[in-house]
Amino acid sequence: MSIESLLAAFLALGGVGALIAALVNIAKTVGWVKDGQAPAVATGLNLLGMILLFVVGLVKPDFDVEGANQFAAQLANVLAVVFGFAWQLISSRLTHEKALKGAPLVGKSYALEHMREAEASRNRAYVKNGG
Repeated sequence: MSIESLLAAFLALGGVGALIAALVNIAKTVGWVKDGQAPAVATGLNLLGMILLFVVGLVKPDFDVEGANQFAAQLANVLAVVFGFAWQLISSRLTHEKALKGAPLVGKSYALEHMREAEASRNRAYVKNGG
């Protein structure tokens, strides 16, 4: 496989690009990559991908590049959904704790009331049983 054909194959790998974008966005969100560093990290990962494709093309010329690209695209979709859901849970909890907790109408928490009712019920049962 020539360098030109490897480069053409790499440029056609939209799934790999999507996976790199998903990984960079996850890394930004968790603080591993600063916002201004994202383009450099994405460029580095793309360069690494091109080098890996070149090495694989030399070592195993019959490697299924398109199959690997499809797998990368599916993995990017799964990561986006799973990370998006996890981030939604985290941000919902943080929004309640930091912004809404105690606010009239929208900041009501019933958890404390349920805990108090359960404690009162246990105390009544304890007293009733001669505790």
